[in-house]
Amino acid sequence: MIERNQIPPITLLLRRALLSRIGGYNEALPALEDWEFILRALVAGDVGALEDRLAFYHHRLKADMPVYANSVTGGVNIHSETRARLGNHIIRDALQQQPALLGVLWPILQALNAESAARATAHAELLRRLEAQDVELQAIRLATEPQRKIFAFLRRWLRKQPRDAEP
Repeated sequence: MIERNQIPPITLLLRRALLSRIGGYNEALPALEDWEFILRALVAGDVGALEDRLAFYHHRLKADMPVYANSVTGGVNIHSETRARLGNHIIRDALQQQPALLGVLWPILQALNAESAARATAHAELLRRLEAQDVELQAIRLATEPQRKIFAFLRRWLRKQPRDAEP
């Protein structure tokens, strides 16, 4: 969880006592409010999980209507900047409370940075491919528009035709 948010916010079921103790989302953050909130919840105590899938979460592509994009895909820069600031804040707090943690944290942070950079590159490549496929699908939709109109017309016309009586 320290590297990235692995818990979509729609999957949370929390006790009111926990909310009273840790507070709600930090609305001053431009993104990742859910991640910061979940980290505070994890510090407060253990988190359980249900085996049943009770919700579905998806990422909308930037190629869709941008106004409806998830901040994960539509606001990658905001996420990167906020993640860096939030991570720095968490590390500063930990080091202020226990300065000896620097020796432990440094190699972990170096490994996380390398892994995160590789993951970000792979993520960017996947998004590029998905966006290219979306552009290709839009081109196919445009090219097949006349045929789809003809088929729609034929379907409407066939529905209006009298059907033969069954024997």
